[in-house]
Amino acid sequence: MKDYTLSRNEAKDFITSYDILNADTEERRIVANHPNGEPSTEESYSEENMKGIIDKMEDQVEKYGPAAWNYHIKRVLTFPIASLLSLFFIGAFIYLTSIPSGLTFVLSIIDIPFALTSIFLAYESTNSIKTIKDIEKHEFYLNNKRLFKEKITDSDGLLGVKKDTVRLLMRKTPNINDIENMTYSEVKHIASYTWARNPELPKPVYKKRVRTLNPVIGTKSN
Repeated sequence: MKDYTLSRNEAKDFITSYDILNADTEERRIVANHPNGEPSTEESYSEENMKGIIDKMEDQVEKYGPAAWNYHIKRVLTFPIASLLSLFFIGAFIYLTSIPSGLTFVLSIIDIPFALTSIFLAYESTNSIKTIKDIEKHEFYLNNKRLFKEKITDSDGLLGVKKDTVRLLMRKTPNINDIENMTYSEVKHIASYTWARNPELPKPVYKKRVRTLNPVIGTKSN
């Protein structure tokens, strides 16, 4: 999963994913990965340790997801403003080319920081969209976890799901770490597919949120 934390201290303990080292030997170890370049942590492999990490990753979605979602929604709402600013400064630069060279240079120097700021905001908004989708994907998984506990033995009907994902589903039931490599669309499709073949199970639940209209950008703390 992506980093949902809003401070450096929270990130130190946040687990984005885990890997199993020496998976086919008795020297197996669990490596927990953390965001923002924080060093990975290792521990010996055991069912208890494995369950502890998975439970922690699930708890993180519930603990940090709502605040991170609101934070990134606010950033996304600045994207139209950034786009308009970018168009304005591009137009201004074209216009400046018709002004005498000395004044063009001065105004261009003033223009550059604003243009770079607009580009940066657009870039950050794109990253925020990805984080929002990631939060919604993991929340959907948790809200419908019962549907992901059913072993899939027939891949017919799993159209639109990557081959790697199909192979994983045929081999095991996915946990929250496996969801990392799936798109939100795939996760929803798998839930619908499972429910269609097991109508006695709960129908897929889609969480609804009221999106804020306040475009003020929040800032992460250190």
